Amino acid sequence: MEAYRILAVDDDPSILNIIETALSQEGYAVLTASDGNAACHLVEREKPHLIIMDVMMPQCNGILATIRIREESNVPILMLSAKAEGSGLGLAIAQTYTESVGGSFHVEIDGDQFAAIVTIPKNKSNR
Repeated sequence: MEAYRILAVDDDPSILNIIETALSQEGYAVLTASDGNAACHLVEREKPHLIIMDVMMPQCNGILATIRIREESNVPILMLSAKAEGSGLGLAIAQTYTESVGGSFHVEIDGDQFAAIVTIPKNKSNR
């Protein structure tokens, strides 16, 4: 059976390495991209089952990449942001998605909460 493919997108190589290592150890096939443009190309070519995308990246940020990806795919996208609570970024993301992508929500969670609520099947056929 084909491995569940997750695309991790971040301009910080250390964060990409952490995500890739953690998910690979759990049996997922992890693809990586360092900007939104590369992510869009990988989505077309590799058809990931899930995308974990940083919001703040140079060239093509996570919001613009998500808008482009939504033109062709409904793959789930989990957005990551290092911005502090109350920065207004969550509201901006929610508004941008609602207006441009067609709906989303914003939730702030820590790593333990993420691990507790996100369960991804390790083997899943491509849709």
